[in-house]
Amino acid sequence: MLSKPSITIVFLIILLFSAGCTQSTLNNHWGSSFEASKANQIANPDASENLDPVVGLDGHVAERTMESYRQGPEGQKKSATYNLRLGGIEGIGAK
Repeated sequence: MLSKPSITIVFLIILLFSAGCTQSTLNNHWGSSFEASKANQIANPDASENLDPVVGLDGHVAERTMESYRQGPEGQKKSATYNLRLGGIEGIGAK
């Protein structure tokens, strides 16, 4: 009969070999950005010649939007600090 460490080692080896069989989602979208840019340039090759300003957002509204973005969401607490105590060691994780 196999001992517990032997069973654990065999299980880890099987796990490592099966992890190599997983599929990556990176290949599914490889080149999508390039293809989208190319399609946009083909659809409107003279887009770079249009130097008119973008319309649709008032300057005051844009300024308030940027200020609220910079200040962050209101009413949320700041991140908590956790102190761990491991045996005789104190203060791991403290700032």
